[in-house]
Amino acid sequence: MKYNKLYAKKRGCGRRISIIVDEPIYTQFKEFKLLIPKDKRVYFIVDGKKKYLTRAILNLTDSADRVFFKSTNKLDMRKSNLLLKSVPANNRGRYAVQFYNNQKD
Repeated sequence: MKYNKLYAKKRGCGRRISIIVDEPIYTQFKEFKLLIPKDKRVYFIVDGKKKYLTRAILNLTDSADRVFFKSTNKLDMRKSNLLLKSVPANNRGRYAVQFYNNQKD
């Protein structure tokens, strides 16, 4: 599958950082202004609300779902590199949790 690069501006400095994404994701998000704060989670703003790029790629709305990266490169946001896990209902709100594997391909 072909992939492209989106560019995000890192907060606090004028550098642009490239993010690897799939072709359909590139066409969907190429018009957005992407930002990377100190915690290094890429986000964009829609209607005054902050949206994280990884959650938007996987179309997540449930707060119990978490996105992890299979590789150590957190700027590789291809769907093949993203891993979806869900927090069990009895552990929500706790810091240390054991996640269930919910691989959605």
